[in-house]
Amino acid sequence: MVIMGKEAIIIKNVEFDFKEFQTYVLDKIKDVVWESNSPHTRSDETVTRENKIELEAHPDAHGDAPGSMWCTVYLNDYWVSKIESTCGCKVHPEFYLWNFLDYKKLHMHIDANTFGYGRNAAAILPIEEDFILNIHVDPPEGTPQNGSQLDSPIAYRQQYGPGQLCMLNNSEYWHSGDITSHTRKSLHFYLDLVLPKKKEGKWSMQEILDKGKTVDEVNSSKL
Repeated sequence: MVIMGKEAIIIKNVEFDFKEFQTYVLDKIKDVVWESNSPHTRSDETVTRENKIELEAHPDAHGDAPGSMWCTVYLNDYWVSKIESTCGCKVHPEFYLWNFLDYKKLHMHIDANTFGYGRNAAAILPIEEDFILNIHVDPPEGTPQNGSQLDSPIAYRQQYGPGQLCMLNNSEYWHSGDITSHTRKSLHFYLDLVLPKKKEGKWSMQEILDKGKTVDEVNSSKL
């Protein structure tokens, strides 16, 4: 399959007041200490998502952006519904704030999501600063899924930033990225869309939106 690259992503302008949302998210992470082995708190699992707090910051574990860190962020139903309206589909309720700190590069990789269980595509909401996303030509079969030494020609580049949302078929398209300013903070989550793996070729991001079913829809069809 020829990789054009552009088909792997969809960029949209958000359908809500981004400044209000940005303030809401930054307030939620204001007490996070972005250091390894820092003191942290976990909230009781029984509290509502709106009041749930997770202040533990985790270092990048896969080597995609060494030196960066992430933490879990819980959004209230109002903001989840606004995000779903922009995406045009349901999303999984777990959100992750990725802070690149001083690191400037997202290394080439492909995400190890399993087709058929509802995390076939990811979405990214930049909170601070722009980002350049690169879609790569497929490397030779058997290439490790991540590693700072991976390289393959770039088929497509797309810059996006705060006020926009990027949806990406991150489990079939190799991708990397470049930070264009002093740092990057972005909110990452998965679209609740299930599709079987194609017998040949890859799903475009638009096909995933058009043909994907939610996990609940798939499970109910099995009853």
